[in-house]
Amino acid sequence: MDLGNPVLKPCQNGMRAEAEGRLPEARALFERAAEHDAALPAGEYGEQLRAAVTDGLRRSS
Repeated sequence: MDLGNPVLKPCQNGMRAEAEGRLPEARALFERAAEHDAALPAGEYGEQLRAAVTDGLRRSS
């Protein structure tokens, strides 16, 4: 896990905001994560993060 990846932190914070019922904030965080899609690594880990962002955007809309 690359803790410096610009997708990881906003995705984690988006999940936290979503769990706490702060959907507008969660949406903004998932959108920020999606802006850095190109920074995701190739392979399964990158695909898992990409799916988490996509699912988060869907759930928070």
